[in-house]
Amino acid sequence: MKFERHECQPIDKPSEKQVRHQLSLLEGINRSFASLQRSDLEFIQMAGGGLQCCLEHKNAEGKHFRAFQKNKIVPWDEPCELSTPAGLILLKPNEYFSIKQVIEAFVTYLLSQQFPKDIQWRDVTDDF
Repeated sequence: MKFERHECQPIDKPSEKQVRHQLSLLEGINRSFASLQRSDLEFIQMAGGGLQCCLEHKNAEGKHFRAFQKNKIVPWDEPCELSTPAGLILLKPNEYFSIKQVIEAFVTYLLSQQFPKDIQWRDVTDDF
């Protein structure tokens, strides 16, 4: 595994403590990204920060997924652009996650466990 975060040195074989700490640093930041890679093809990644995070996952078969949840955490009802270092991402209201939710998703991925139940995945492979 390899953990990478915007403007930081990559961490090979990160521990759960390292992943939690690095992502917790994005609590008050709104424009960052991080990824945890099993291989060049398989990863989990986030963009944003604080209460406005996008969460995506790509599996070994090359399918790319965007996370969403049943109950939205943002007050708006229309899609909105999330500004990231790589550009703008258009997100539906239920595609926003808090950094705390992102941390739990990254940790479960690191530990090869099932994602939290509040996270569901939409196949967006054809969008790329």
